[in-house]
Amino acid sequence: MIKYGLRVKKTDKVLGFGYIYHEESDNVIFELYPISRNSGNVWMVNTLEEAKSIKYNGINDSQCSYNKPSHNLLSKDLEVVKFSINITEAK
Repeated sequence: MIKYGLRVKKTDKVLGFGYIYHEESDNVIFELYPISRNSGNVWMVNTLEEAKSIKYNGINDSQCSYNKPSHNLLSKDLEVVKFSINITEAK
């Protein structure tokens, strides 16, 4: 399985995600932020195009979602990364 995400070039930290629930508007805003290598909260999408789109066009409004999250990072500081996930039966 192949997935794509974003990484901060300078620190090699992959971006994870979190969300904030706004009671007044009933909106959930998904945000991306650098995480440590030991965190299991990695943001991944299915296509290279989705990851590139978020790299260059971080959404910053109340219409954010997991696939179109908010971030305040500069695109020049980010790089798209590919995750190769091998899924096998646990024995």
